[in-house]
Amino acid sequence: MTHQSTFAQLVVAEMGSRHWSNQVTAEAAGISHATLTRVLKNGRPSFETCLALGRLFSKPDLYVLRLAGLLAADESLAVASVETT
Repeated sequence: MTHQSTFAQLVVAEMGSRHWSNQVTAEAAGISHATLTRVLKNGRPSFETCLALGRLFSKPDLYVLRLAGLLAADESLAVASVETT
């Protein structure tokens, strides 16, 4: 049995509730199929990929960034934005 990150589990659950394939999800999020496959496999999205998928599924930015381990619970989005520019 493979272990999925909490972020990957969220993406899989959201895809399942919509009956979306990986290809449909990737296209709707504006990311490549390969990127989505990698995220689902290792659960470590880039900042941009995390936001794209979170927004696709109407999840708050801070929530998905924390879920993916890209933002600590005590960090704000402003700090994370500065680090990625």
